[in-house]
Formats: sequence, C-alpha cells, structure tokens
Amino acid sequence: MRAAAGCTDPLRDTRRATARVNALVQRFRHLAATHTAEFYTSNVWAEHVGLEPGPVLCRAREQARLMIEDDDDDDDECSSDDDEFTRKDDCPGQEPEKLRQLLDLRSFFRGVSTARTYLRNVTVSRSSVLHHLEAQQPHRAAPLLSPAEFMSCKKSHEVELMSEVIAVLAHHCHVRQVFNLGSGKGYLSSYLALCYGLKVYGIDSSDGNSHGAAERHRKLQRFWKSYERKSALQVDGNVVPKLAGCMKCDESRCVTEIDSTLEETFAANSLSPQTEGDHIAEERTDCHGKPHCLDVSFVDHAEIDLDPFLKELPQISFVPKAGKQPLTWKEQRQRREASIKAKAQTTPQPSFHLPVTSHVTPKTKLSQLVGELEDSVLIGLHTCGDLAATSLRLFAKRPELRAICTAGCCYHLLSEEFELIERNDVNEVQGFPLSEFLKSRRCALGRNVRMCACLAAERVATGKVPPTESLFFRAVLQVIIQEHFGVLDSTKHVGKTYARSSSFLDYVRKSLEKLSLDGSQLSDGVIQSYLDKYQPKMVELEAFNMLKVLLAPCIEGLILLDRLCFLQEQVLNVCTGWSACCSCCL
Repeated sequence: MRAAAGCTDPLRDTRRATARVNALVQRFRHLAATHTAEFYTSNVWAEHVGLEPGPVLCRAREQARLMIEDDDDDDDECSSDDDEFTRKDDCPGQEPEKLRQLLDLRSFFRGVSTARTYLRNVTVSRSSVLHHLEAQQPHRAAPLLSPAEFMSCKKSHEVELMSEVIAVLAHHCHVRQVFNLGSGKGYLSSYLALCYGLKVYGIDSSDGNSHGAAERHRKLQRFWKSYERKSALQVDGNVVPKLAGCMKCDESRCVTEIDSTLEETFAANSLSPQTEGDHIAEERTDCHGKPHCLDVSFVDHAEIDLDPFLKELPQISFVPKAGKQPLTWKEQRQRREASIKAKAQTTPQPSFHLPVTSHVTPKTKLSQLVGELEDSVLIGLHTCGDLAATSLRLFAKRPELRAICTAGCCYHLLSEEFELIERNDVNEVQGFPLSEFLKSRRCALGRNVRMCACLAAERVATGKVPPTESLFFRAVLQVIIQEHFGVLDSTKHVGKTYARSSSFLDYVRKSLEKLSLDGSQLSDGVIQSYLDKYQPKMVELEAFNMLKVLLAPCIEGLILLDRLCFLQEQVLNVCTGWSACCSCCL
C-alpha cells in the first residue's frame, strides 16, 4: 500500500533483520544444499552432523512442535544447556571435530529460534493488519458465502483468507479494479467478483486456463443466487425462515409489509376497502419503486380505531382524497416501465471477471490489456517463480497500483542473478535478489536451498507430506544406480513412483524402467540386500530431513525480506503494518 505515516525507519529495521537471517542461512547453507538422493552416496550424515541420530531427531521434532505452536518462550527452551546431545559431560574425551559438530548443531537450534524473532520484529500477523485497516474504515460488506461451497477444502482455505485481505485493501484504497497475476483457473478472481463486487481482471499466460476460468465463472454466476439464498437462510448452522419483508424507517421513507396490515385493520373495524370513493388504500412508491407513503381516504376519521402499528409509522399521512380512477392501458405501461427502470438502477451490477491471456513482464502495460486503467490492487495467489518478483517491479513502477497482495510459491524456479553470472547466462530480469542491499552482498542460494524453502514444518509434523520412507527409497535407489550403472547424476526424477509401488523391490523395478536403465541384471535378492543394509540408517535420513525442515522458514524468510526491502528501497514509504502484510503474503 502506498501510504504511510507513523513509521520510524522501516528500511533500516528490515535491512538489519535481513542481514541477520542471511548470516544464519549462509552459515548452515550446506545442510539445505545437499540433495536427498545423495544422502548415502555422499555420506551426508557423517560429513555434516556426525552425532547420534536418535537424540538429534527427538530435539528436531520438539523444535518443530514449538514452531507450530508459536510459543513465545521457545527461545529459552531451545537455548537450554540440558539438551541430551549437547551436554559436554556426556561426551568425555570427545574428539575436537565431533565437539565442533556438536556445538554447531546447538547453535543451529538457537539460530533458528532467533531468526523467528528477527522476522517478528519487522512483521505483524494477518489478523493485526485486518484489524488495523478495518478500524479506520469499518464499513465493509462481509461475504455471504464460504468458498468451500464450490471448491476443494485446500483451495477454499487459501481463497477465503486471501480474499478478505484483498477486499479490505481495496476498500481502504477506495478502488474496485483488481489485477490477478497468474490467475490460473480463476478461483480467487470469481470469488472476489461475486462475493465482494470487485472488478477483476485475471491474467494468465495459458490460453487454456483463461478459457476455462471464463467458462467456470459463467456457470458459477448461474447458480450464485441460489447459493446466496441458501447462505442467507443459515445463521450459525440453524435454518431461519425467509422473511417476507422488512421494515426500515428513516427520514425519507418507510419500507414495510403494508398490504397485510391494512387488510387486518379494515377487517378489525368492519371496513370494506372495496367501496370506491369511501375507503381507498393506495401504496405510493418513491423514485426507486419502493413503498414509502400510504394515503388513506375515508369518510369519517372518528369512526376508525387505527391499529397501533399504523400510529407508530413516522411517514404515514392521512389525506382525504376523491375516488381513484382506474389507470388506462397507456398509464399502466408507463408505470411498469418506470418501475423496471428504477429497479435496474438500484439492483447491484452483475459481477465482473474478465480472464486475459498474456505473458506479464515488468515492462507490460496493463492499460493495453484492459483499455482504460484506473486505480487498482495488484494480487496473485501462487505467483510461481519469478512472477512474484515481476509483480513487485510492476507495483513499484505503476502509480495506479495502489496496493499489492501476493503469495509466492515454487521458490526453486526463481532465477538468481549471481548464479546466472557464474553460468555466463544472460537474463534481463532475475527473481533473486531484488533488493540493492542483498545485491551489494552478492547473496546467492542455489536451487537445492530454494527448494528447501518450500518445506513446511506444519505439514511435516501432521503427516501431510510424503513420508520419509519415500526419501529413503530414493536415496538407496541412487546407491544401486551408482554402483551398478555408473550414473552419478542424482537430479533425474522418478516422479510419483513411490505412491504406485507395493514394496521396495517394486519401486526399484519401476524406477529403473522410468530412467531407461536395464534392471534385468539385478536379481531380487541383490535389490533386497541394499534395503537390509541401509534400513538401520534410515533414522539418519529422517533426522537430517527434520533439520532441513527447521531451516526452511529461515530461507523463505530471507526471500521475503529481500522483497520487502526492495519495496522500501523504491521510496514508497511503506508503513510498518503493510510491511508485515508483504512479508506474510508475498
């Protein structure tokens, strides 16, 4: 968000946090740079850890648990001298190299916890950002529907959380136009258009995605009203009856269920409203076709005991009036046309979602894609690889873009400036680093390190990622390939072979076939012998993978801090609250 007040020196604070997190990542970069497939062929555990794997695994799991719970006191716990594997008294006569590795691991756990403190110093939570913005402008319409009504649980969770932030930003900046980069199938775009009434342009480089998003949105519009009715009839899980009408009284009008009340009033007083010239009830409408005033003509005021409800209506007038003449056909048509026109003026405009096929670069002119460009919000859910960096560069260059909210992914697909220089590869735009601060330090990570940034402690702890056994099978397979086929390249992929395999033997056979290697020379007994040999060392791989999981938030944090630092370097005067939103959502 281009705004800001009440900031001390956010750029200085961000640079300080970036420098400290970068120092931690660079110190333990060797852990993340190791390819899991090379774990046994390169003797990774002995080279980089060299301690008993059992205690290391237990402590890593405990650290991951603390990360998930976000315990404020985890720093103290992690720096405790009572760790099972860090007590020097347990290791009398320890070799200097082993002692160095032990102390390195102890500092690793401390550093991971401290890095979280650095990140918290320059960021705030998503809920705090929403609370801050909504406190300034609280009148924002809430959506009637949850996206879970028409998309998967995983996708609906992402869309619901992000759409709320986007809607608050759009309302805060007084804009309705939204550009969704990398819109894909249009889940987020459709939800923003239908639920929040935003004018969304979904931009994707795939023509198939754009056509699919357009068709999906068209079908969704047809059923949207039924979805709204269904949600409107449910309050806290309880079905409530649909109201036939409502009453809203203000200085200019009174909207109420009038007809039934009049019938009851006339019946109670034995009045016949059908007698022309004696008792006439006429409902008048305002310019929007809504009832606002009731004219009642009668012969004797004293003979009518008015209903208490009618006495309370502030805008009802009782005017003696001559009998009402029936409308001509022409008058009826004119009144009907006026009513239709008034209704069209008050009915909300249909949702606007336009998928556009285009490859976006920092030089892309959005006005050429949409015609007239107005103040907008730039968003992106799962902006893959360099697309997140591209969106930030667009935001920095286009004053019409008032706010940005992106969630990056696929960090391993980022292009690195200093990695490309080493390969003598020329690329006009690099995805990392963006900030001049990290460029001056020639910061580099590498593909394996960036891949590590995609790991999530929450998913590992809850078993939502492939089990360690799949990594173990791949590492043992690499030993077989290297010893029997002389292939040293570990970057070749076997895909999801593990999920389709019934055993290690089946896994090896299918993998060799996929890699175009003749496995007929290997007997089942030879293959099984490799499994038996490395099975006791599986705990080493599991412990090492947990160390990478703990380092992952620091690597991702470094990438996000670089992006935040870039924004602040553009003299955008980004305030602290929005800085947090950038770090959490980019």
